[in-house]
Amino acid sequence: MLCMKKNEKKNLDRLLADYKKPTDLIGETGLLKQPTKPLLERTLDAELTETLGTLSMLRLLPRAAI
Repeated sequence: MLCMKKNEKKNLDRLLADYKKPTDLIGETGLLKQPTKPLLERTLDAELTETLGTLSMLRLLPRAAI
């Protein structure tokens, strides 16, 4: 289980201060919607960087080694 530090708990409490109903959290403009896009973009960017880096390294190898 994840253990939260005091300042992390305070930040979470601040984020949830206006929470009244489920749509405030998961709705179209809800709290979870806000970080989802940047999180997915960073994840996909890292995946592409890793994949393309691997592909460029493979191009440097002699054909017989592949």
